Amino acid sequence: MEEQVLVTNIQRFAVNDGPGFRTNVFLKGCPLRCTWCHNPETIAAYPELYWKKRLCVQCGACMEACPRDAINAPIPPEESQREESTYFKIVRERCDLCMRCVEACRHDALEIVGKPMTVEEILDEVERDTPFYSNSGGGMTLSGGEPALHARFASDLLEQARKRGLHNCLDTCGHCSWEVLQRLLENTDIVL
Repeated sequence: MEEQVLVTNIQRFAVNDGPGFRTNVFLKGCPLRCTWCHNPETIAAYPELYWKKRLCVQCGACMEACPRDAINAPIPPEESQREESTYFKIVRERCDLCMRCVEACRHDALEIVGKPMTVEEILDEVERDTPFYSNSGGGMTLSGGEPALHARFASDLLEQARKRGLHNCLDTCGHCSWEVLQRLLENTDIVL
């Protein structure tokens, strides 16, 4: 079976993470827990369940679908969405991440953060914007989390991207051994 890594997002048309138009690939998992983290959904190296309260209409479908009684009873949406509200949909201590609630939610208020993807799946998505890279000097930015946490996968992804003619940026905190960083740099054009 081909190796996979969890990806939280593939963000297209980014302009702040390297030259030109870029496609940012956010890998899930980081050894640090920085208070100022811009992507806290990428810290844990496992799939997570997120509740988007602004989309939740409090219909109760998720509660009915949950076999572990890990969903709080619905309350009026305007009450749950108030800035000072302490209501939270998921009872984390009971949740076993079966994701039945996500399947039941018709409003996309619950989502799984962390999709397993292969190098080929990622690059096929990144290559969809090749015309924009050509015209702007852009390419792929590998970010996270921390790409070095997935050293072998990240190295393979960067190498395969280069073989496909993609410009590569590596967005890293550098929290890894020199050997890992050196291997990643072999196919990296810019380090952020």
